[in-house]
Amino acid sequence: MLSEKRGMIDDIDKKIVALLERRYKCVSDIKKIKQAEGISILDCQREDEVLEKVRQEVGMKEYEQAIVETFQAMMMISKSYQRANK
Repeated sequence: MLSEKRGMIDDIDKKIVALLERRYKCVSDIKKIKQAEGISILDCQREDEVLEKVRQEVGMKEYEQAIVETFQAMMMISKSYQRANK
């Protein structure tokens, strides 16, 4: 039972890694556009919009706070990545 659930998590993690790679490719592309156009990395309004969309997408409301916090952390790491990879 436990090993079965862990196997499911391993499969999900593989998918998450692939999606994160796609997301960071987009982050890199956005960074280039922002640099070319002289736009700040920080966009609080966009972050608020993303978090609201995430809240609306969560079907199982008992996970809403954890999922929103996960996205907040992802966005923080994305900004850090953009700053570090100039």
